[in-house]
Amino acid sequence: MCDYSSILWDVLKYMKETEGNYWGVVGAAIVDGENQMISMSKKESEGSYLHAERNAFEQFVDKFGEPSDDAFAVTTLSPCQRGSDARIGSSCTDLLVSNKIDTVYTGFVDPWQIPIELYEEYGLTVIETDDEELRMYCEELFEYFPRTVNENEDIDARQFVNDVLESV
Repeated sequence: MCDYSSILWDVLKYMKETEGNYWGVVGAAIVDGENQMISMSKKESEGSYLHAERNAFEQFVDKFGEPSDDAFAVTTLSPCQRGSDARIGSSCTDLLVSNKIDTVYTGFVDPWQIPIELYEEYGLTVIETDDEELRMYCEELFEYFPRTVNENEDIDARQFVNDVLESV
């Protein structure tokens, strides 16, 4: 049995330690056997983001080749399914399913996306962590979105991640 929680802790540590002001607030890993690629969402240009799952997937393919049918994803936030003008490429759900990655272990289910049980309709099993501390960190990272979108706060993403993950 895979220790999904351990991988999610690694994702959070990676997010905390990664330098640069172009990184977003979502982390993801693509895992296939011993091969693992961790990455984050990335601001490509003003209003244009490469989501964490796509970034990790593209880096995984560049380094290891196409993942096997046994590969899975680990994310701080459940995969997007809804449309977005700011996202580069198709939804993360579509990306994962089209590449035969059918299981995602997540730290927090995004309330702005589809409910967890509806992912099955797309061929994706999403499992939310039962580790309360992990979930707390991932939910705090999610709070960046309502604060910047709904409340129009001007928040530096890098500083926000550093503040949330200070004790990780």
